[in-house]
Amino acid sequence: MTLHVEGLTSATRDAITSDLHQAGDLRVVFACVPAGVIVLEARNGQNKAQIEERTRILLSQRAAHLRARTMDQSLAQAEAACEQARNR
Repeated sequence: MTLHVEGLTSATRDAITSDLHQAGDLRVVFACVPAGVIVLEARNGQNKAQIEERTRILLSQRAAHLRARTMDQSLAQAEAACEQARNR
């Protein structure tokens, strides 16, 4: 699942990655701070709605002001969006 997180910072990305690593239920596959993109993968067969809910809870715990929305993007598309954001 790919999320666009407005105002994503390196610190928030790192905190989310750490939280998910400790919990073991989701994994950050790719993250790009300039583009505000995080790509997640379930480790225990969770469906998209469960991944989305879990991620929104984590984001609200880490930074309540952040707004996230699900994007219909593949990993390759997320990487391309990151490249475009870095080239701006």
